[in-house]
Amino acid sequence: MLLGHANKQDRTATLIQIERDYLELAIGVGRCPLMEPYIATLEHVPGTWMTSICSFLYMNKSSVEIRHNRVVPVQRDRDQYIMQLALDGNYKLRLIQQCRMYLQVATLADIINAEGNQLEEWAYTGPGRASSLIWPQQGNPSRAAWAEWKRFLNSVLSTYGRMTGRYLNTAYRLGQWISTHQCWEWCGNDYLVINRNGKQFKKDGVLITEETAPG
Repeated sequence: MLLGHANKQDRTATLIQIERDYLELAIGVGRCPLMEPYIATLEHVPGTWMTSICSFLYMNKSSVEIRHNRVVPVQRDRDQYIMQLALDGNYKLRLIQQCRMYLQVATLADIINAEGNQLEEWAYTGPGRASSLIWPQQGNPSRAAWAEWKRFLNSVLSTYGRMTGRYLNTAYRLGQWISTHQCWEWCGNDYLVINRNGKQFKKDGVLITEETAPG
């Protein structure tokens, strides 16, 4: 049935695509659950009929090859998916997921400043930037969730950053922008952007002046 509707590209196929995209966003590792069904078995993944299909595929060592764009692709050079880092670091995924969904963030680029070298202050408590995506509803995370989230955030900081601010370990610093789903309060062109405080950044994230922009 799944493949039949996908091949017909009918109304049901559209609904299947919506459900698949929702599940990919919820899993948060940047991969399609139909193509890699095992990711739908992770502890933080919500139970849906698509999750059941993925679990069936996983148990039968099968997968479905589907050509489609990532819901959230990597957004900057050296960008990484938050849930993949949490999985690799053995963090409590259910708790990390609460905060990630509340902040509506998918990759490190979503919680790092334009220069790519420091965590945004709001990343610890929210609220985050507005997103162009439709996210699942998530209430205010529990204290335990915020504590685990803070522990995760501190893991990407340098020793200096943990002592003096929010500066990243060099392994997590980001480069040139590729795309973003977030709504930044910026204006600019292909060469540079200017934020609401007048700071100007080249496209690769380098701060070129701290003078207030005219006008």
